[in-house]
Amino acid sequence: MVHKIITLMMLLMSIGTVVYPSQNNTVVPLSNNGISARFLKGGLHISNPEISIIVGHFGFEMAVEQVLTFLPSSVALAFDVYSNIEKKWIDKAHEQGNSVFLTVSSFKFISGNASSPVSLNLYTQESDIHEWGKRIGSTLKGFLIDRNICQDTRSFAALTNYIKKQNLLILLSEAGENTQTICGNHPEKCFVGDVVIQAIDSNDQIERKLEATKLLAEKQGYANLVVFLSSSQMFTMLKNWMTSLNEKSFIFVPVEKNLTKENRYG
Repeated sequence: MVHKIITLMMLLMSIGTVVYPSQNNTVVPLSNNGISARFLKGGLHISNPEISIIVGHFGFEMAVEQVLTFLPSSVALAFDVYSNIEKKWIDKAHEQGNSVFLTVSSFKFISGNASSPVSLNLYTQESDIHEWGKRIGSTLKGFLIDRNICQDTRSFAALTNYIKKQNLLILLSEAGENTQTICGNHPEKCFVGDVVIQAIDSNDQIERKLEATKLLAEKQGYANLVVFLSSSQMFTMLKNWMTSLNEKSFIFVPVEKNLTKENRYG
């Protein structure tokens, strides 16, 4: 047991904080990476641990339909607001039972290319957000917000106000300095990622993060994984990992089941 705890802590330390090269500001995570105190004290080895997965910035991949075909209904999909979302994708996700969200990117996409990062409030008003929602329709469950936006709550005030007004869920890609404030303003409507696989991660980093997710779920009973898909190889790694855990009595559950119910980030 001690060996597993040490292994997990080393994995979490090796993950580090991803900072996009073009950004000067970084998020300072809360202590302990947001992992609950009962895990850090040793916790319990829990049977049938649960893992929630949301795939973010979805919609740019060449193989969207193939990904949709594989993903079980428990996996949530967050289509990027700047991707060319096709109705048939939304219909298929709805038919399969996948929860559908929208991802707010920290980059504004112009003609398929990401421009320099800009503050969300410089170009986003509630009317824009309403138009985003109309592309998904009544199946929209909420928004996944990248931590690079979450570093300043003023930058997405219009978005969080819209989310609250429409009674939607707010998903934070990972814990940051404003997590308490954001989740406190959305009681029982807030989800926070424990481990995030970034689009720029190497295969070695992806493997370490998947292992960290597994160990965390074993110790505290659940883990929330956010994946920003960037390649077919990354998708294959995720697919194989999920298949292997299914054979080991892990349970994949919708993100709605693992909304923040305890003061994990206090």
